Amino acid sequence: LDVMRCQGITQQKSSYRACLEECRRVENGQSALGILNAMTNAGVAAGATDFGLASMTLCKNRNWKGALELVEQFVLSTKVDTGEKQRIGIEVYDSILSCMGKANRWRESLGLLELMERDSANHEGKEMPSHPPPALSSYNAALKSCVTASKAENAVQLVLSMPSKGVKPSIQSYNLVISACLKNMQWRKALRLLDVMESQSLKPEVLLYNTVINAIGKTKETLAALQLLTKMRQRGIAPDIFTYNNCMSACAATARWKDALTLLDQCHREPGVEADIITYTCALRACARGGQTKRAIGLVEVMKDRGL
Repeated sequence: LDVMRCQGITQQKSSYRACLEECRRVENGQSALGILNAMTNAGVAAGATDFGLASMTLCKNRNWKGALELVEQFVLSTKVDTGEKQRIGIEVYDSILSCMGKANRWRESLGLLELMERDSANHEGKEMPSHPPPALSSYNAALKSCVTASKAENAVQLVLSMPSKGVKPSIQSYNLVISACLKNMQWRKALRLLDVMESQSLKPEVLLYNTVINAIGKTKETLAALQLLTKMRQRGIAPDIFTYNNCMSACAATARWKDALTLLDQCHREPGVEADIITYTCALRACARGGQTKRAIGLVEVMKDRGL
């Protein structure tokens, strides 16, 4: 740009935009701000795309405040501009929401999301709102902010409110919220969310069930873990070896040897699942803690025969 200026070459908006795109590529937020200022000084009107590129570059530098200030600056400029209204793209807002989450600024993240919702609702059926309506990606970014900050209650409230706002949560949305619940040992809320997923025709992966079962087992609520295994099968989700091992571990911790031996038998009959040393060790521990010495010794012999 400096060379073009020295040689008297007129700088088009495309030249500035190319520089902004390069700044984003190399994650140089300070230079992106300088280019925006240069556009203003040269009398070249920076548009939504230009402000968006600079904002996303600042997010790359973890500067969510600067990125948000640019968005606000552009919104204010469009309110006094009588020309065709422009709006910064949703991907820019998602970048800011994500950047806020990484900085543990979950309140600011929810505040920006609420601003987008409110602005969209106020302009429904009228002129284009200044801020884009939140997309699924926006909600997921805000949910991740809550998860990072261990704000399970806020995450639960947000994901449950999404359908009423015209956005159906995805499996990823629920994965995020359930992980927040489990981080706070709120496994009962996690179970309720699994039921909500079922009601919305969303089929969780077996990994999510395994994570919940493992968390339940650590609280020694073995019956709840076994009930979730049953519910998995009813919902057409086949358990894997990790499912069985998590349930067996819960049985071992609470000396439920009968349940442990039943699970071991089911594991042998489950297609594609093969009991491993963890499976047998948990069954052995459950028998030993339940005073079933002969059964425990029998399991040791079986383990030897299987080379475990």
